Amino acid sequence: MVPLALLSLGLQFKLDLKEIEWTKFFAGIFYKLVLAPFIIYVLFYFILHKQSELYMISILECAMPPMITSSILAIEYNLDAKLANTFPTLGILFSIITLMIWKMIL
Repeated sequence: MVPLALLSLGLQFKLDLKEIEWTKFFAGIFYKLVLAPFIIYVLFYFILHKQSELYMISILECAMPPMITSSILAIEYNLDAKLANTFPTLGILFSIITLMIWKMIL
């Protein structure tokens, strides 16, 4: 199932930088790669005082790029298809940098 999902999403993706709604894209990527992991980080380390390997893995998993499945569902329910295609493809590139930063923080 996963290879078919990757193939269908890859066939729909066309990198046209003029058509990407950058404000929506950066808002979504900022939330997924920076804000959500930061909230979990603050919750674990400063509120609950948990500092084991399990909690570090949870924060890194939270900082992973957007899933392909969510993009397929967004396209299926006639949401913004161009934006839904852009999130996982460009999100993977941005997540390489943010995951390294999160690993250094942890």
